Amino acid sequence: MKLIQKKTSPGQSLPISITYKDTKTQNIELPHHIHDWNEIIYVYKGKGTLLIDQNLYQATPGDLFVIPSNVVHRAIPASDHLITSTAVFFHSSLLHLPENIYTSTKHAIIHLARSEKTYRFQIHKDGHDDIESYLDRIHDEIQLVTKESERAIFLWLQLLLVYLDRHCVISSFTPKSTGEPEWMRSLLQYIESHLHEKLDLNDLATRSSISTAHLSRVFKKYLGIGLSEYITTKRMANAKQELLHSNENIETIAEACGFSSMPHFYRTFKKHTQLTPSDYRKAGTYGR
Repeated sequence: MKLIQKKTSPGQSLPISITYKDTKTQNIELPHHIHDWNEIIYVYKGKGTLLIDQNLYQATPGDLFVIPSNVVHRAIPASDHLITSTAVFFHSSLLHLPENIYTSTKHAIIHLARSEKTYRFQIHKDGHDDIESYLDRIHDEIQLVTKESERAIFLWLQLLLVYLDRHCVISSFTPKSTGEPEWMRSLLQYIESHLHEKLDLNDLATRSSISTAHLSRVFKKYLGIGLSEYITTKRMANAKQELLHSNENIETIAEACGFSSMPHFYRTFKKHTQLTPSDYRKAGTYGR
C-alpha cells in the first residue's frame, strides 16, 4: 500500500495541490494509496475503474468523485480509453472558515461521502461547465505563485465546495462489475463491517467457499494488493480518523480498529506514518 505524503504546490503555503487535466499513462495501474488530504476528481474524458474504499466504480466523462482523507483508493485506466481528469487535493484545515462566515467544521459533501461511504456524485444539468470553470480558476491561481493568489485559491476552493454542496447529489449509479467474481465484492463488504474483529485467511476463504490459495491469488489480481496488507491499511485508516476526531484513549482506539496488541499497533502505526499514535494526534497531520 502506497502511503502518499501530500505536499503544498511550489511557491504556496496553503495545504492544497492540483493535478490538472492529467491523462494517465497507458497500461499503468495506479497503486492503492492513502493520504491525509481530501481529494476531488473530475473526469473530462476516457474511462477506467476506481476502487474507493470497498466500492468498485466505472469512471466515465463528467463523473465527479469525492474522496475524504484516509480513504483507500486506486485507479485502473482502460488502455483503449485513457482517462483525462483534474484532481484537487486539500487538507481539512481549509474547510474551516471564520465563525462569522460559516460555523460548521464539517463541509457537507466531504462529510456526506465519508458518512455514507459513497464517493461518486451526480452533477445537476448544465453544472459541468461551472465545475470546470472553478477547477480552471484554482489551477490558474496556483500557477501565479503570489501572496494574492493564495487568498484567491482559498476563496475559489470554498466556492467550488459550496457549489458541490448545492448542485451535487450522491449518484444512484450502482457500481458495476469490473470482471471480479461475485465473492470478491461480498468479501470486501464483509471485511469492511468486521475490521474490529479477527480476520483470518482460512475463515475468509471458508466464508467465500474457495481455497486460501485461490483467495490470495485472485484478491491480489483484482485489487493489486495482498489480503493482509489491505486489511492492515483499512484498520490504519480507521485508527487515524479516530485519533483525529475522537477523544478516546489510544488503547481503546487500537482495540476498536482490530489490532490484537498495543505493541503491534504502535509498530504498525509508526511504520505507516513515521509517528507514534500520540504524536500523530498532537500534530493533527497538518501539511503532510
